[in-house]
Amino acid sequence: MREILILQEMRNVFPIMRYRSIGVEIYCVYNPSNKKWNAYIMSKQSKIEQNLKHLKYQLDREINNLTSLLRTLDVIDSKVYLLPEIKDADTHKDIKKISVSLVSDYKAFNLALQSFSTFEKGLGDSGKRAFRLPGYLVVNGSAIQKENLYENITRINKLKDDFKKQVQGYSKNSNKKYNLVHSLFNNLMTVQVYRHIPLVTENVEYINFSWTNKHITYKTSIQEILNLLDRHRKKTPKRSNSEDWNRIIDNEISIINELPKDTTLRFKRVSKPITRVDVVPYKKNKQIISNIPLILFQTEKPVVSNLQDYLSAQRRSFREDTTIYGIPVIKRLHLYKKHIKRVTNLK
Repeated sequence: MREILILQEMRNVFPIMRYRSIGVEIYCVYNPSNKKWNAYIMSKQSKIEQNLKHLKYQLDREINNLTSLLRTLDVIDSKVYLLPEIKDADTHKDIKKISVSLVSDYKAFNLALQSFSTFEKGLGDSGKRAFRLPGYLVVNGSAIQKENLYENITRINKLKDDFKKQVQGYSKNSNKKYNLVHSLFNNLMTVQVYRHIPLVTENVEYINFSWTNKHITYKTSIQEILNLLDRHRKKTPKRSNSEDWNRIIDNEISIINELPKDTTLRFKRVSKPITRVDVVPYKKNKQIISNIPLILFQTEKPVVSNLQDYLSAQRRSFREDTTIYGIPVIKRLHLYKKHIKRVTNLK
């Protein structure tokens, strides 16, 4: 397997037979040291594991190259906004306030570089709340350095996409994907691996950091909900007992069974607060989700509107699209009947 991993970049690995019914492939590998071909049997599982290891190795290498390259450039400005860590016990608590701490200059620059390779969750941190470090770096250099920076980040983002494609293509079952990733990389947060590093090479005059909420919505069916409730029955929450929990599940199953068979259901809930940055002018005032620092390549500092504390009770505006319409079916699951807009005929 080691030869396969090493020789993949040399394109000396050729699948010569595939037995899809049992998930096995036979590979023919050329060994240049003795000028002979060797055959290796590799299961689908082993192949994906090797691909993920190799992609992670390449990704780490390219990020190290990015860090080295950024240290050779002129740093015009740098700021990051530290957000409080979410501990595992606080994963499901409603967020009323998020305090933001501004860090500037050299310390911010170093924190930004560290964030590009932060893929694992911290000790005691929530496994369902990814690490975030909004902010920006303004750097400058020669035309060759600018081109190298662009190509480096393009390779990094391509590797991130390839890693995601391997994981998502492994199985539709989320538990299987989770077990695959964490059998190879302990404490890895895949969402942190998937995030692209944002780079803007056009001149930017103004950037504005702010908070936003989005809806997470997807359709489901009555049968899928019944299957979900059966799985929930087997996992009694820590703050409940099996008798009470079974009573809750039985009641929810009864509610679902009473629905008309043609009922359209959907999960819909407001996401946790998201940080975003508005970049002006950049392709007509582009909005970018700001989970890791934005890199700007230019000579001048932009005017910056800093990220403020998030206060759920003092949101600056109320938008109609932040309202969840529809009839709640099971509030615990954020499950709704599909909302049918009523049309009033005007005469």
